[in-house]
Amino acid sequence: MRNLMLFLMCLMVVAGSASAVIVNFDFQTWAGSVPPSVTYSGQGALSDPGNNYWNSGGSGWATYSTTNMLASDGVTPTTVDFAATLTKFSAGADYPLINALMRDYKSIDNSPGYNPGTLTFTGLAPNTAYRFYLYSAGNQYENQGSKFTWNGVTKETTGTISNQFISGENFVRLDTVSGPADANGVGNVIIAWDLRAGATVGVLNGFQIQPIGLKRGEAHTPVPAEFAAVFVPATPSISWYSPEQDNNGNSVDDPNLTVTSYDVWLATHEPNALIDTPTSRTVQNLPVSLAYNSTYYWRVDTHVAWDSNSITGNWTDVVQGRVWQFTTRPSYIAPTVTFNNVITTQALLPAALSATVTGNTETIVSVTFTLQTGDVFYPAGAIATLTNTTTNKLNPTATLTTDKPGTYKMNLAIFDGTTTVNKLAEVLVYSDACAARKNAVVTPAWAANYYDRNSNCFVQLSDFVPLAVAWLDDTSLKTQMLY
Repeated sequence: MRNLMLFLMCLMVVAGSASAVIVNFDFQTWAGSVPPSVTYSGQGALSDPGNNYWNSGGSGWATYSTTNMLASDGVTPTTVDFAATLTKFSAGADYPLINALMRDYKSIDNSPGYNPGTLTFTGLAPNTAYRFYLYSAGNQYENQGSKFTWNGVTKETTGTISNQFISGENFVRLDTVSGPADANGVGNVIIAWDLRAGATVGVLNGFQIQPIGLKRGEAHTPVPAEFAAVFVPATPSISWYSPEQDNNGNSVDDPNLTVTSYDVWLATHEPNALIDTPTSRTVQNLPVSLAYNSTYYWRVDTHVAWDSNSITGNWTDVVQGRVWQFTTRPSYIAPTVTFNNVITTQALLPAALSATVTGNTETIVSVTFTLQTGDVFYPAGAIATLTNTTTNKLNPTATLTTDKPGTYKMNLAIFDGTTTVNKLAEVLVYSDACAARKNAVVTPAWAANYYDRNSNCFVQLSDFVPLAVAWLDDTSLKTQMLY
């Protein structure tokens, strides 16, 4: 029977009844509560116009389970079941000033005997992407808040009590993929429910379940990618693929569909048509200026023209996209450049220049070496060539060749899309190795070999000359010395 129900549900998806597979649920408080529990009816954070039905249950203090919930149209049966398992699972009181969804709930707290619990959803299509909207607000305690985790991804609420749906405050949106088919031919999703760090109470008011297969006419493949946490604010635009493209950006033939424009919603909260205004675009990108250390939510609605047939005619439509999100970098840090001086000789040319780039939060865009030929120390008439040899922009390199000894100054410019950092270095080219070594600014400094009496860097016959000049000098003590 469950396989038959799943088959029927898949048929509805194929037939275009996407709304029929959205499932809503509203928890109830205990029997006899004043005011009495009322099942919510209306739209949640997941927009599903015209379908306002919410399954309900869970009154009392026990754990809870339900089977074969109805879809959001209130008519279509589904195979979706739900069960909550906790060591301590209680019902919460009503709040008359809050809407029927947010004012009653199941709760967990950190009293003795508490352990994290699980929310188990069964009867789903196997190996299928689902989006869960989990509502968590409406209790009377301080330090409230829940966290929900699936497959290592955790979303938290602050427990804010409000009639408005505010992501991260009184609900979270968690994308999942159901498991492979079990013995009944269906997939499952298990979500861990726990207290937010520092919270004493966590609540669950209800949930919505949405299959997130791509709709015909829907924008897809966002850049930055969904849940990306490496987005660079200096990047000039966000972008997406149109329904006339596949996942690789190649054109696909859909002769009955023409995209005319896009509405782009972008904010630090879930897009809400009541308070937000979209940006209209005819191209698949939008230049943006973003704050650091912020989570952005965005959605692309597609304006399409449908070319049907001579009976039904043509019409236009707006296909609402799914909500994507990404997080910007914690803060901007300009790159730090270390550029090393070089001392060499003409015999050892070309001189190898090296640098390192550290601390940057933005991707390095360009590396530019420049020879400062107008510098006062630049040898007159020298023919010098500076060649870029960089293969890694975090370790830029170059080489210098020249026909004359002297001091050559180089500038290295590093650009990260936001800031240009300049760093100077010198290449000191000497005609001979001895002069180069004597002038090298290193530790320990150059010192002549004891037997190199004329300090020409070689121990040779000429070193006997100063010795011969003083061959018979008496250096013994002849008189008293004061010290």
